[in-house]
Amino acid sequence: MVFSSDATMTKQTHLITEGRVYCTNDGRDVDVERCLMCPLLDDIDLDSRHPKVVCRLSPAAESRQVLIG
Repeated sequence: MVFSSDATMTKQTHLITEGRVYCTNDGRDVDVERCLMCPLLDDIDLDSRHPKVVCRLSPAAESRQVLIG
């Protein structure tokens, strides 16, 4: 089941380096454990060769992305 708000949200993948990952919502590097509590977390892969976090962008972060990019 896909909700209309989920269908319009953009997702971003961020690599985990030394236990830290870039948080699009905060705009800075954070400890990866912080992602586990985040409602924007879509997927986390700690077992692959290149561990990563996949996040949905919040509306505020998405609008900042448009202004920057």
